[in-house]
Amino acid sequence: MADSEKIDPGRFASSLMRELQADDVNHNSNSKKLIFILEFGFFLIFDCMFYQNITAKNF
Repeated sequence: MADSEKIDPGRFASSLMRELQADDVNHNSNSKKLIFILEFGFFLIFDCMFYQNITAKNF
């Protein structure tokens, strides 16, 4: 897997923070923030499993 194909977790986290800050400015509901947090948590879990899958195949 080429480096360019990997999602940069730092860049993903910073874009997530921008979304949350935009929600603060717009006074959006907390439920929308909760959805972002849940999506972020799911992304981290999936990404870890996927990464372990790739590294396991290399050995």
